[in-house]
Amino acid sequence: MNFWKNPDEELTKKQTVYGFLIIILISLLCHLPYFSIDLQGHHGWRITQTGWNIRNFVRHDFNIFHPRVSHFNSQFEENLYLFEFPLMQWLIASVQRITGESIWILRGCMFIIGTWGIMGMLRLATFTFRRTIWSLLTTFAFAFGPVYYYYMINPLPDVFALASGIWFIYFALEYYVNNKRLSIFTAAICLAISVLSKLPYIIFTIIPIYYFFTEQLQAKKVLTKQILAAAILLTSVIPAFFWYKYTLTFWSDMQIVTGLFESTMSFGEFWKIFSWYLKEYFPRDLLSPILMIMFLAGIYYLKKSTYKKGWIHTLIGITIFYVIFEFKAIKTSHDYYLMPLLPWIYITFGFGIRGIWKNWNYGRIMVIVLLGLSPIYNLVSLNKYWSAAKTPLGKDAEQHRLVLKNAVPDDALCIILNDRSHFIFSYQIDKMGFVFKDDDLPAAFVKDMIIRQGAEYMYSDSRIVDERKDIEVFLDSIIVKAGNIKVWKLVDKEDLK
Repeated sequence: MNFWKNPDEELTKKQTVYGFLIIILISLLCHLPYFSIDLQGHHGWRITQTGWNIRNFVRHDFNIFHPRVSHFNSQFEENLYLFEFPLMQWLIASVQRITGESIWILRGCMFIIGTWGIMGMLRLATFTFRRTIWSLLTTFAFAFGPVYYYYMINPLPDVFALASGIWFIYFALEYYVNNKRLSIFTAAICLAISVLSKLPYIIFTIIPIYYFFTEQLQAKKVLTKQILAAAILLTSVIPAFFWYKYTLTFWSDMQIVTGLFESTMSFGEFWKIFSWYLKEYFPRDLLSPILMIMFLAGIYYLKKSTYKKGWIHTLIGITIFYVIFEFKAIKTSHDYYLMPLLPWIYITFGFGIRGIWKNWNYGRIMVIVLLGLSPIYNLVSLNKYWSAAKTPLGKDAEQHRLVLKNAVPDDALCIILNDRSHFIFSYQIDKMGFVFKDDDLPAAFVKDMIIRQGAEYMYSDSRIVDERKDIEVFLDSIIVKAGNIKVWKLVDKEDLK
């Protein structure tokens, strides 16, 4: 344990590998109790949307350009759902087409993707702090940062985009700082994956832009190295350009696209969201309360350090601009929108670890104890995140999930109400069809869905709808009653012609 007495001494490759494996093993042990839990809990809305993409790639349409969900009554053709490029979903589906569908396989694939991101953070931390204990401790903190820890085994493309983005940052720095010529090609691949998977990660290109201009200005001439790198990186985002050029036409009314330019906000609403950043996002999601002191110390020691930190400052600047731009879209619920901040947050955190360890009385003991508590903090404070109680479904839907799932044939098209998410209820009962978010269901829609679309059953938790006289004419009989939810057999379409 030379690092205890001489923490600046470089670790051997073997020690670094063992340290990394210990981090992953602890992470696996902490996550293992949740591997068998079906998709539910915190942000079940977005998680089940991704889950439907995967299911449909496995069962129906393996075309990567056709990400599909459960409902056919969306703004897209049929049940297509065109947002991010579904590379992660398609890769997981590729595995499940071989192994068969399993929540264990799905979460296992996500754990591997998350591990790839942790490995990327280790390389980035090693670039910053060399192969020292600081790089391992920084990586440990990142692995157990609450927002990354939770989503690491949940199907969220943001994890895939962030992991690829971290690797992009690392390879870009290797090219610009350490002059490793081949690194620009691996950087380009990682950038392409990251931006395809989630458009906001295009902001990470601020790092090559920073080096492009600073080196050009210092040399006072055009540098071939910079022009070549720019050409390679621009080429790598061409696929993303064409994908989003097409799909953004369907996003025109979404605040994530218009950002602050189309937002009006009262001071009360602004203060509510801003307060949430101070009380929840920073101290409880991006970091944890027990580690805030090391992050705050990191701000001080980063400023004091002689390390060439231009790329860190640039990354901080662009991500803060991104947060301001998406401030209203992020609101108090979309914690995963803030994941682009994680690379610089945890590098800054690493400076705090090093500063406290070397300069504070009992600093090294403090660092080890607080970092050691972070997995325990997650187990205690985030356990509720996997609970069905965190999923915006009524208790009857959760309590009677299997009964409702088995009530009708798997391939039957169903009318499903009410589910304002459009994804969660249909995912839990594993049914496709036509999902409605409220009681505003016109009788003409029901007739059309039966005659033209082939709907055969209706799941309803709304007596306002299924007891309406103009709706009752389409209901044949009740198959299952589970609490407040009724499953109806619809009349045969031949009887309506």
